[in-house]
This record gives sequence, structure tokens and C-alpha cells, in this order.
Amino acid sequence: MNHNAHLSNKIDFLVKQKEFHKISVIYSMKKQFTKTAEAVEIDGKWYDEDESGDMIVVESPSQPEPKEPKSYVADQYGITFMEGEEYTNWYGSYRVLSINDDGTMTVEYLQSFKSEIKAGDIKTYPIISQAQSISKARRSKEIEMKLNNIRSLAGSDDSFLMGLIAAHGYISAEIGPKYHESFPEKYKSVTGEDVNTYLGKGYTLSDNDKRWSYTLRVHLPSLPSGLLNRMDVKNIINRASGAEINDNSLVWGLLNSGFSVGRNDQKIDTITANLSDEDKEAFLAGYNILN
Repeated sequence: MNHNAHLSNKIDFLVKQKEFHKISVIYSMKKQFTKTAEAVEIDGKWYDEDESGDMIVVESPSQPEPKEPKSYVADQYGITFMEGEEYTNWYGSYRVLSINDDGTMTVEYLQSFKSEIKAGDIKTYPIISQAQSISKARRSKEIEMKLNNIRSLAGSDDSFLMGLIAAHGYISAEIGPKYHESFPEKYKSVTGEDVNTYLGKGYTLSDNDKRWSYTLRVHLPSLPSGLLNRMDVKNIINRASGAEINDNSLVWGLLNSGFSVGRNDQKIDTITANLSDEDKEAFLAGYNILN
């Protein structure tokens, strides 16, 4: 019989004889007591035999220092992952079990938003990809909250879109050979500006004879679906790299309202000068929606 088994039997005997007040014993996976080295813990005290075989209280055996939870800072996404903390991505909420040395982390899902994930599932992900996913999820939720606050705006959707473009978009013009002369004239009559100022900065003259007309586009960042539904814009292509609205009529309307081709700093005072108070409110809502 080894020493630990001997101690266990002896303590059980002493407890039965009421020589020890044994309220609770800390259980280990395999034994009915917690052991470290050759001592036994009962009610927070450690017992061992002395040289004569009597049970005595001994100092707690040295325990390893508790490990500090690992963390990983993804500065570019404003997210810090830490072992033991909870986070939410597109699939659900999870707790980080471990941050691994190979740039991954192992997580356990606590709640599921998608059918392919169940609570209790354990997954290992690249940390940076999770930072991207969580950042997008948070951003989408922020925008949705803003949209909920402005759904009752009396101002028009056009004014909302104008604000969004003024803050985050720009207009490009690609002109076919047949319109190299007439387009600048029409542009100046509408805006009062010389469009050649923006040559190479959103204004492009095409030499392709097959391009018989011209194309006017609005370029925007990639847009959340909730925002697209709010604006109800036609002829829009929404990609991960960005959104494009291909609509000559829309762009001429923007130019007539004070916008310019190729500018990232639109003339806000000019654009809003003729808007009603309600439309100004809608314009500002669009202007600030992605901020």
C-alpha cells in the first residue's frame, strides 16, 4: 500500500473515531481526497504523518502560480481577445478557451445564431479573421440601430442618399469619343465648373469608339443590406470592395444639386441650401450613418 492510500485509510479511520471533524473533502478525479505530494487536504488544512505515525497539520504544499490569461490585441480592428472572455460574431456568442501560439484561438459557443453552429460547439479560428468578423458584426449592428432611429424621418430617401454620398462617396464620369466636346459644355451649364479640372480624378475621356455614350457612376463603400433597403436605390452593385450606382439620371440630379465629379469634399452648404428642414434632417442622417 502506498503512502497516499495509507493516509487515506488512516484519516477515514480517525474520522469515524471522531478524532477529526471532517465536514467536506475536496474530491479529485480518481481519489476521494485531493493530494499534493504526500499530504492530504481536509477542510482547507493539510495533514500528514509525523515520524511516530501521528496525524499532524502541515504547511500547505507549494502550489504553482496561477497563469495569467493570454490576450491578443488586434489594433486595426479595435478588439482585444482574452482567454475566458465572451465575444459575439455572425454565428453566435462564444467564450475564448485558449489563445494559441500559432495565431489561432479555440472557442466554445454559448449561443447560436446560425443552424450550422450549436451551443457547446468548440471551434478553432485564425484570430485576425475573427477580429474582422466581429468588427463587421458590431458595425452592422451600430448602423442598424441608427437606421431604427431614423426610419420615421419625414425627409425624402433622395436627401438621405445625398447625405451618404456627400460624406462617403464620389462621382466618376467616363466619356465616349462622341461626347468629348458636348459633355464638358453640359457639365458647365449645370454646375458652373470646368469638368477638365477633374481630368484623371474621376473624369475620364475614353478613346474606345465602341463607347458611343458616357457613363456616370456613384462610388460608395460596401453597404450593409439594411442600409440598401432604407434607400431603395436601383442599379446598384454592392460588393465587398465597394458599391457602385450606375445611373446617369441620378448623377445629373446630384450635379444639379451642387455635387461635383471626382471630389471627396463636396460643397455641403451649396447642396443643402435649397433643401427643406425635413430634407436637411434626412441629409444629415445619411451623412452621419457610417460615422
